[in-house]
Amino acid sequence: MGFLFHIVLAVMVLGAAQAGLGFASVPWTWALGLLAAPRVLAGLSSQVGRGGRFRVTALLLRLTAVSAPLTYGLLVLGTDWLEALRGWTGAELSAETWPEFALFAAFAPYVLLQVLALDADIRATTPPGNLRRRAFSFQVRMFFAALVPLTLYAYVSAQVGVIEPLRVQVQEVGLVHAGFLILLLGSVALLLPVMLTSAWDTVTMPPSPQRELLEAVALRAGFRPRDVRVWRTGNLMSNAAIVGMGDRRVVLFSDSLLASLPPRELAAVYGHEIGHAKRRHVGVFLTWTLGFFLGADWLATAVAPESEWIAGGILLGALVAWGVGFGWLSRRCELEADLFSLELLQDPAAMTMALERVWGRGPDAA
Repeated sequence: MGFLFHIVLAVMVLGAAQAGLGFASVPWTWALGLLAAPRVLAGLSSQVGRGGRFRVTALLLRLTAVSAPLTYGLLVLGTDWLEALRGWTGAELSAETWPEFALFAAFAPYVLLQVLALDADIRATTPPGNLRRRAFSFQVRMFFAALVPLTLYAYVSAQVGVIEPLRVQVQEVGLVHAGFLILLLGSVALLLPVMLTSAWDTVTMPPSPQRELLEAVALRAGFRPRDVRVWRTGNLMSNAAIVGMGDRRVVLFSDSLLASLPPRELAAVYGHEIGHAKRRHVGVFLTWTLGFFLGADWLATAVAPESEWIAGGILLGALVAWGVGFGWLSRRCELEADLFSLELLQDPAAMTMALERVWGRGPDAA
């Protein structure tokens, strides 16, 4: 969720700048020094850490981690960056207009700043050598994977915006607008397995005793995934995931998890992932998210059709409420998947040990 939170912050900052909420208009070239901010903060954390001031070190490292959306905010709100882009591209870049392709250029500095922040943080916390290179590659892949849904949304919206009759239909006709959102969200869900397995370093799990065990668990549950893949993280993450819907589901097991779990615990983890599929949690999240934002959009239009400030406040409040609700719903789904695995395999001890080893959830929670 870390990268998702940062991306949402950056999008909110860009939206505020498009709405004209900037507080200065100095030339954007003055902000080039912001590119050094992550490295400076990380360097200070290392220096302070050598002096034994560990609380200050931790604070500086947290600032390094969130430096990308913060410095991006200074760029778009404190300089003439958007105005310069308007002059170069002829785009409006307004909060009141349909998304434009120039938004990719407007958002690009955040992407660069986030990569620089990752590099600085890893340099400050990871010793030189192969481990540092693997850690940086892994984190960059995770970041760009988190960007995929937003990129797809912006690209499709910009394409629709070019076709005026279609744009007007989507904007003005409620059913067409809802249909557009449903189609877009459904497309993301269908393409997600391909996008994530391409963005992350994954390969099909080769024939092995572990593969045979997983196939036996799947057969017992009546579950047929499209593929079971090894997620090569450089042994930096111990986790499993299931992505996609229907016959496009792909199950991922990280290399560290496969190396650390004995057979019974690995079976329990797979039962948990199958539980997400059997209880249709992806569909639950998609339906809930779509209904939530359609409702927020309807409320903003009904309450304040002429005030973009009130409408923006409603949508911002909806975004915060969605984040809180996402955490609650996610915990309920995780519990339901745990219970499915217990019912499937009848092995509480293995489930408890897997929860403790992989997710840090203690026996009481299990």
